[in-house]
Amino acid sequence: LSSLRLGWRQELADEEETLATGVLTSLIDQACGVAVMSRLSRRLAISTLNLKVDHIRPVTTRCAATAWAHCYDATDHLAFVRTEVWDTDPAHLTATAQGVFSINRDAL
Repeated sequence: LSSLRLGWRQELADEEETLATGVLTSLIDQACGVAVMSRLSRRLAISTLNLKVDHIRPVTTRCAATAWAHCYDATDHLAFVRTEVWDTDPAHLTATAQGVFSINRDAL
């Protein structure tokens, strides 16, 4: 499990002053990587093979976003992760994601 929070900053926002969808996708990808390393208990060189993101609604104006990622299965070469993103209430999601990650090797 991993949880990452990204604060609101003007340079990361769109015209409506909400965190841009590309920024949220980067947050999700990073949270997934941390979840994989957490499950396998070591630093790894991993690659995103497939990341499907469903943007449910925009993040509230000038609000931070939190991504919670769970690596629910892993093999010797692949890891599978689900993620939920919210702003003010974990019960009111802004995005969800599911991804597959390649486990390349231990990081140096």
